[in-house]
Amino acid sequence: REWKRITRSSYVVFYYHGIKDNAKVEQEHLHIRPRRFNQQLRWLRLLGFRALSPEELLSFHADPDATLPARSYVVAADDGFRNVVEAFGRQSHLHPQVFVNTSAVGGTATWADDEPLATWRELEEFEAAGGVVASHGRGHPVMPAIEAEALADELAGALEDLDAHLRSVPPLVAYPYGYHDERVRSAAAAAGYRAAFTTEPGRNGAGTDPFCLRRIGVLDWDSRSAFLWKAMSGELLPWVWERRRRRRRAASLARRRRPARDVA
Repeated sequence: REWKRITRSSYVVFYYHGIKDNAKVEQEHLHIRPRRFNQQLRWLRLLGFRALSPEELLSFHADPDATLPARSYVVAADDGFRNVVEAFGRQSHLHPQVFVNTSAVGGTATWADDEPLATWRELEEFEAAGGVVASHGRGHPVMPAIEAEALADELAGALEDLDAHLRSVPPLVAYPYGYHDERVRSAAAAAGYRAAFTTEPGRNGAGTDPFCLRRIGVLDWDSRSAFLWKAMSGELLPWVWERRRRRRRAASLARRRRPARDVA
């Protein structure tokens, strides 16, 4: 059982920001089209992937005897964009996780082109349907850069805000921008969190520090093969493959930005 836990039990976390059609060209690194998002979930289902609940995730990292089913995964999103909460709400059976900045709930994401954020009522409905709402801090600071008192308020304060509005708040946090250091990790543990997510790619296994959990970002222009690479490895694409893909993407964006010529 220990050998199976070490060598075979692991999971990948896919993280998103926005899910909507007709994103501005500058915003396309933040958004994925609903059709593509649903397509990715269908690929996972056809390949026998299984979504983890927060309880299973926390138990795996806390219990030295715990193992996971093969092909386990988590769907998550940072910031709490309204369009994500709506899209995730239609997939509540997958225990999708939304990490919100509690001081900005119901407003706009000033750090992300003023994208509209879900309200507390919308988050309550999302939770009631089976979704998971967790902490992304109170604001959206670079946590390693702020003073100890402000850091404690960001982390502990966000949990207090969530507890005041929601029925069940998991002790999970996603670091804004993925930035963290030993001081931030210690502050998160002191605030009552049991696990924390970065933006570093890779799978999470028995030996992964629960306060340095890895996630892989998903892009709208990920092909089926690119997405499945991420699903199986949790890693970014090999650089040769990624460079070719970026060149094609840059050429496509240049064509879209080019003004149409007048027709005489």
